[in-house]
Amino acid sequence: MLFEERGHNRESLFWIAVTHSRCQKLLGDLRVPSTTEVRRRCADVALILLRVWHLAEDIMAVNREI
Repeated sequence: MLFEERGHNRESLFWIAVTHSRCQKLLGDLRVPSTTEVRRRCADVALILLRVWHLAEDIMAVNREI
């Protein structure tokens, strides 16, 4: 049962605020200044993963026993 279902709305809001604050601190530690930068970095990771996937396919095509 969630906090809200038991009438603990203040506690829920507290933990949401704490989690948000921790995430902001982590982003600061990682030198990520904005949500735009988060999105850019996510796009970079997606491109890297796509390259890794294609490389893995190439390796498997040459090595049929894999």
